[in-house]
Amino acid sequence: MGALALALILVALPVSGSQFAFDPSRGLVELEATINGYMVGRFGIDTGADKFYLDRAFAKRARVAVTESDRGSVVRGIDGSSSVGKATLRSLDIQGERIYNVPVDIIDLSALTGGKWQAPDGLIGFPVLRRFYVTVDYPKQTLELYSHEKNYESDEVFGVPFTLQGYLIVVNVTIDGSAPLRFILDYCASMTILTPEALSRIGLKGNVNEYQVATEIKIVEVDESATPNVTFYIKSLNELGESSNFAGIDGILGYSFLASHKITVDYLREVLLFHR
Repeated sequence: MGALALALILVALPVSGSQFAFDPSRGLVELEATINGYMVGRFGIDTGADKFYLDRAFAKRARVAVTESDRGSVVRGIDGSSSVGKATLRSLDIQGERIYNVPVDIIDLSALTGGKWQAPDGLIGFPVLRRFYVTVDYPKQTLELYSHEKNYESDEVFGVPFTLQGYLIVVNVTIDGSAPLRFILDYCASMTILTPEALSRIGLKGNVNEYQVATEIKIVEVDESATPNVTFYIKSLNELGESSNFAGIDGILGYSFLASHKITVDYLREVLLFHR
């Protein structure tokens, strides 16, 4: 996403920050937003996305002028890929907060999932989110974006360091007391995912595209992050592995792990704050 749009977003949000309601019914952090003053869509807050994306079908319905890439640019997902176009939205309104002249990449979001489910109309990714303290309260179904650091009492939160691998939030986790595994924390993943290679490495058995339930998943040495009875999906990430950002990743922490938590992502200090 371009520097112009980032600057406009920073101006649009008040210093005190903004709180938005979101719909978790599909296991995603999705907000209702309006583009160009009239077309309403569902936008995912996506810590696993490297850019600001708009779905091609939604862009067509909204009559957005798209310039197709002549360089063969491709975006890859877990189950597919899409060519990339370019466009600029006249405006984007997120529950009363409006920004203007927003550059977006245009892709077929359904193709990235193999057409297995209805994709959001757009994804708001790393270039925007990294400028804020991003708090997602799954139980209360609210999202907060703050441009300044909030002060918390020590008994309100506990900090979990993470590593930024490119644009991805990576933490070490254990599954039922296993050796540590490297997982991405992804607000736009409807299910926790474990690769078959990682499953075998920790001594468990299962088939690709099969669901299992872990008695407990927790972040290494952080007992308070322990989450019981987490359903996970066995899925290869080889398609994503072509990018160095996904090198050595064993899985994705998605909604089935996140649903019971309130978490603030502090990109500046590379810390996750779990709220008690």
